[in-house]
Amino acid sequence: MAVSIDQRREKRGRETIMKVNLHELALELLARDWLKPESDPALLLYLTDKVLPVLVLSIEQLLVTVSRRGLEEEEGYREDFNPVNFLAEYLMRHNPRYPQVHRGPSGSRYYTGLKEVTAELRRIVIRQEKGLVERVKRDLKEKRENEEEEMRRRLLEEERRRDVIRGVYQIWQNGGILLAHQILQVTKDWVDGGNANSYKDTFDSLINDDSITLETTWTIDKLISMLQPVSLILASDDFNSYTDHLFICGKEKRQVEAKNRRKKMLKDAFHHCDEDKLGVIDRRQLMILFNIYYEHATDVHRETLTDPKTWPALEEETDSEPVEEWEREGSTVSDEDYQQFMTSPLHTNTTESESDHADTDFNTPKSHTHSAKSETQTSSIQKPVVLPSGPGEQWSPQHVDMSQFLQLCDLLLGDSEHTEIDGVETLSAFLRKNFHGDDYELSKGSEPVQQAMLLLRRAQKLSGLFSLWDTNCSGYLHIEELMAVLGHWNEFGSDECRKQMEASLETLGMIGNQVNKSQFISLLEMFTGDMNHNELKDFLELMQSSIKLTQEQKARNEYRLTLLNNIRKAGHTNINEALNEAVRSIQQDSRHHGGGRKASVCIGLLEKPLNSETVLHYKAASDDGAYHVLGKKLTQKEAPVSYSVVANKRPVCVPNVHKHGHVYFFIPEHSNEQEYQGSLVVSPIISIVNNKVVGTISVDCVLLSNKQKQAFEDHEISFYQGVGVCLGEVYQAAEARKRLVGAAEAGITWLLRRCPIIEKIDFYLTCPEENEDDQYSLQLALHSDQSLGGKIEQNDEILKRKENFFKEYLFHCVDTSESVSTEVYCSPHLCCPLRNESGCAVAVLDLTLTKRASHIDSQYNRDINKMIKLLTSAFQQAATNESEGQESVDVLFHKLLLSDLQKCMDKLDKRAFAEIRSYVEPPPTIHKIIKTIMMILYPNTVCDTWNQCRPYVSIDMLKSMSHFTPSIEGTATPQLPAILNILQEVSPKEVFHHGSLPTRYLYTWVSACTAILEHIHSNINNY
Repeated sequence: MAVSIDQRREKRGRETIMKVNLHELALELLARDWLKPESDPALLLYLTDKVLPVLVLSIEQLLVTVSRRGLEEEEGYREDFNPVNFLAEYLMRHNPRYPQVHRGPSGSRYYTGLKEVTAELRRIVIRQEKGLVERVKRDLKEKRENEEEEMRRRLLEEERRRDVIRGVYQIWQNGGILLAHQILQVTKDWVDGGNANSYKDTFDSLINDDSITLETTWTIDKLISMLQPVSLILASDDFNSYTDHLFICGKEKRQVEAKNRRKKMLKDAFHHCDEDKLGVIDRRQLMILFNIYYEHATDVHRETLTDPKTWPALEEETDSEPVEEWEREGSTVSDEDYQQFMTSPLHTNTTESESDHADTDFNTPKSHTHSAKSETQTSSIQKPVVLPSGPGEQWSPQHVDMSQFLQLCDLLLGDSEHTEIDGVETLSAFLRKNFHGDDYELSKGSEPVQQAMLLLRRAQKLSGLFSLWDTNCSGYLHIEELMAVLGHWNEFGSDECRKQMEASLETLGMIGNQVNKSQFISLLEMFTGDMNHNELKDFLELMQSSIKLTQEQKARNEYRLTLLNNIRKAGHTNINEALNEAVRSIQQDSRHHGGGRKASVCIGLLEKPLNSETVLHYKAASDDGAYHVLGKKLTQKEAPVSYSVVANKRPVCVPNVHKHGHVYFFIPEHSNEQEYQGSLVVSPIISIVNNKVVGTISVDCVLLSNKQKQAFEDHEISFYQGVGVCLGEVYQAAEARKRLVGAAEAGITWLLRRCPIIEKIDFYLTCPEENEDDQYSLQLALHSDQSLGGKIEQNDEILKRKENFFKEYLFHCVDTSESVSTEVYCSPHLCCPLRNESGCAVAVLDLTLTKRASHIDSQYNRDINKMIKLLTSAFQQAATNESEGQESVDVLFHKLLLSDLQKCMDKLDKRAFAEIRSYVEPPPTIHKIIKTIMMILYPNTVCDTWNQCRPYVSIDMLKSMSHFTPSIEGTATPQLPAILNILQEVSPKEVFHHGSLPTRYLYTWVSACTAILEHIHSNINNY
């Protein structure tokens, strides 16, 4: 019994010891949890060394106290014991900053374990710090090595870029000379292409450097230093793109220079062929000799030449019937056919025959021409004979000038800059030997050329004679003075000659007893028409000797001619600038030739608002009255003096404005007669084309004191009349250009939709320049491309020849008045001129083709030709007619297109619509086109399904379309928005895929009609 008791005690003691050991082991393991590898050793060291020891002891002390006082089983709050306060008091007494913190109960295994953990963590932290130092040293070493490697690579890259720039210099320099402005020009083109948006400020500082002129040259070191700021900031790909652009342009420059070298020899050949020194040679004879030269060339040499018989006629006019073309074409076109259509070479089905040249009348203006494809750009085009109608040379089927001759030679010799000089010399020698041979058939073509040039020179001499007689720069001559001088000519004494002269005077439409410049020239041309060279020379000497001017009159005339030229120059691009310049010119002339008088000037233009009476809208005035005058609109009742000038087309002078009773005072205070006195002159602004008054010039001296000279002299009034004539010319030119730009805007939109191979279109207008080296400049008026979705951007950028070397092809197009095909910046360009009635280029269309379409298919070629032809007609109408009014500017092209289309549609018969009517369910494109036509012609007819549309597809619908003319009076199209929405779903490519010519006609007709209707309705809504 005693043994069992002792055993149980011993067993319980072992169990107790085991529990204690297990508890202490658990505490040790719990303490060891602080050595987990995922934790930061430094943070754990701080916690175990500074925070946890006192916190653990405080908790243990709290538990001991609770156990000793027997509070484990109690719940709720006790007033004599607060555990939180107990912990706070303990922590305050055992602050970790003091050594007594670590004097805890030595039996606490957790506390002991924490000490061991702290020691272990301290060792870990020390090891980590040593490793950190080594890692920092290693990182610093790697960083230094990387920086050295980066520096080495940067130096190598900088050296590589300098080598590339040296290569740029080598390809650009010519005899060790590199023109700085050429590098800046191609740099600007590269930047404008959107390639340097991130570096625009740096490039702008380079491009806009005012110290660089047209004569500035750079050495290789200077080029490197100027491009260094750019080369340092450009990324590698951007730098490569920029330098590639420079290399491409440099190669193109070398090509131009190589071609210019061979042109020097060809110019000598041209001068040799031009035996009569007329500046032109016979085109027909030249083309015959080109064919002979090609046929007799050796096989090796012929490989470098191009056959004249295969030259493209970019501006041909096909005379084939539309019905025949419809019969030749199939009803459908496959995808393979369309791809072939997109990529076929530039050829036409017909070329201009030799008989066409022989039968062409020289005096008949042409809207279409034979043209040669030129891959050349000329840097120095010899100036042609100065023509009164435009900056470029007239195009004629009978003769060629220097520029046209060089272009045709380039075609024959090929477009390679490596053409051997021997080949050029051979061609020059051949032309020298055979041009103007004994063959009468070859040489007789030069006779009309000589006759035309003689007439041109006679007109120029008569024009100079008018300037000599117009001593006061009035723009008019008194017929009595002219008849008195003509009376001294022997031939004028006959009655027949006098009667003929009087009959001519009645048909000239003179204003009173005055003739303007064109009437004067017409009168003398009739009088001198039968004179030979000697008689004409004697007559001109008689006319010149009859004018005697004093030195004062000569100086005054020269001064006023300068003022008038300033007005014309200001009006090249903006009519308002010309009006302001006219005000300044009149004031300057008044100070110089009016006794120092200060004149007040105001200029008004006639306007006819819709459904309202005509008003005189004042657009320019001198500074002393600008606040009261500008923007003022006066009716005939308010300004009877000005409107009497409009009616009579002659100046009116009011000596005393206060005694007249019908003078309008812009400033009411000036109506006080006692304080203000003076005179008024009102002169008309007359359009030369139709002899119509378009405005008035008012000059007064009301603000002068009584001591100053107030009466206007005759020569002053004559000069004001001359300013009116000058402003009339500027006004007419500005209106014609405005109409041309409006028609071009419509034509560009139409062409971009029709020809997807055209990437962008730029439209330039010619602007005369007074500089002898630059006879004209080009103004970029319109720009559009496929990315704009047909939207037109207007622009006023001016291109001068010297400053735009790589756009020389534009000036070459104007010089020759012929189409030019070339490649610029690796993009194919087709440059087409718009000519006036004299055949001179007045505008240029620059078509940039996609790179995959280096050749133009005949269909696209026809579309381009059609647009050029219609735009030429639009310009000629705009230059001669003002009757259509301002509302027709934007639709002039569409009206001409519609008129031309209706002529073609009249030749179709009922067979043309047989295929369309045969459809049970037509393609969606055809249904949409027919539906829009019915919505225009039959607005009240339901045409939602094909069965409802098909009965109307007949010859009657064709007749209705031919007689339909959109106009304000007779057109009511409430469904216009719906029509436009339907047409947006039809693309020209889908119309082409259908392959039917009637379908194309129908689509073109509805497109032109909707464009006109849209413009008409927008104008009505604006009013």
